[in-house]
Amino acid sequence: MLRSASRGRFEAAEVRRLSVTLFRMNDIASVVDLLSRQLADHPARETAAWYLQLRGRAYVQLAKRCGETA
Repeated sequence: MLRSASRGRFEAAEVRRLSVTLFRMNDIASVVDLLSRQLADHPARETAAWYLQLRGRAYVQLAKRCGETA
C-alpha cells in the first residue's frame, strides 16, 4: 500500500491518512519517504498546510532519534 501511495495513485486525503497512521505507528522513516515521493510527483502539495506540518513533525522526530542515539 505504501508503494502505491508513493506512486501517486491515492488522493491527497488518503496520503494524509496513511501518513498519520504511519506516524502513529512510529514508522517515521516511511512517513518521510512517502511525503518526499509525493512532493516529487505533486509539487503543488508543498504549499498544503497538512503536508508541511506532517513533514515537519517527521523531521523533528528523526532529529530526536538522532539525539538519543548520539
